[in-house]
Amino acid sequence: MAMSKWRGVLAHLHGQSLPLDLADAIDSFPQILRECEHCLGIIIVCLALKLPVVRRSFMEHWRQGGKLTSAEGVFDTLSHVASEFSNNPPVNDTQTIGGPLYAHGWQMLLSQMGVVGNGGHGRCLYLGIGRKCVRLQGFSDDAGAVIRGYLNLHPLLFALLNGSGPRNLREWRFCADSLYEAFNFWQIPGLRNGGNGYCGQWIVRTVLVALMRWKGIAALELGVDDKVADLCGPDESGTLALLARITKCKDAQGCLRALMYKGPPELLAMWACLRREEVTGKKRRAQRKRAQDLGDVRGWFFVYKKRKFQTLNIFIERNPGVSSSWRSASKVKVQKINMKNVLVFPACRSNNYRRQLSLEICSGAVDLENYGDCKLLSAMSREERKMLNHNTLKAYEIDALRGALHV
Repeated sequence: MAMSKWRGVLAHLHGQSLPLDLADAIDSFPQILRECEHCLGIIIVCLALKLPVVRRSFMEHWRQGGKLTSAEGVFDTLSHVASEFSNNPPVNDTQTIGGPLYAHGWQMLLSQMGVVGNGGHGRCLYLGIGRKCVRLQGFSDDAGAVIRGYLNLHPLLFALLNGSGPRNLREWRFCADSLYEAFNFWQIPGLRNGGNGYCGQWIVRTVLVALMRWKGIAALELGVDDKVADLCGPDESGTLALLARITKCKDAQGCLRALMYKGPPELLAMWACLRREEVTGKKRRAQRKRAQDLGDVRGWFFVYKKRKFQTLNIFIERNPGVSSSWRSASKVKVQKINMKNVLVFPACRSNNYRRQLSLEICSGAVDLENYGDCKLLSAMSREERKMLNHNTLKAYEIDALRGALHV
């Protein structure tokens, strides 16, 4: 019964219209590429906005602003986009793409880039179908660092665009892994978890499919050794594994034949995810239960501006395989961590303060963005940094800490 239902859904997709965001990415890719050839990282910024009307707004404001490729220029462009859609939600695109659950990517990007936020004294904006109230933010060092991460993708994108494009799963994996590594290297929020996170996989699929169609590649070629598990994600629901079980085929070619699926292999996971409700009859929850950005974080940690921080002592104690004998050597290594990845509690002097802070986070994490007692080391003046002493509590972004200690 399950096999016949999946066949009924997947066997007739050939020639069907693609989802709005992917179809727009393919159609607009040549034009965006021509305009952004001097700074290809802007392509990722544009495509990550997801909704076609928001992407067009970004490109229009970017042109009007002189096509600036500085972090400040991109920030100003995104500020204009946020203002344009305040109290003016992109209703048609949101409904066409499947509702707010699928369409919120542009709002998430504005937040990750520090363009909008909950605090501050900037102008109030009302974004999305739900008209969520946020405040327009000013340009900051943190916002600049995030945007520069995107802009620094230019050399890699230049290499990919001047290659032949992925034609099989092995070449796809090479291109995808190159992008994931760059996302992690430049510490781009939402993308730095690469192949382990939905957003990273989604933007990679969007970029590579658009690149393939621009190169004239209609679909990936499957080899006899390719497995269903090797097919392109994202696949948060584990649908590919389900299809392998139902068809009793671990090899990708056999699975696609059994399902009578004749579409591009790189889009099977997408179509199966979008049509799963038709087969199972179970509606997707209105709000996805999101996994933690770092599934292997153990013990107490802080959340500050959606970034996770942990003290050196807790990191050593809570991570198996990290010896406590590293403590002295680690104190030297953490001195080399970039100041933008160090969270400082300047007023923390007493053990009682530390104990209370520990109690607040022992059940998970406390969001410190509006806590008031903490600051990024990079945001402190030279005089403020001189006032710190060895007893000042510091926490380090967990990815940066892992990198410094090679864990």
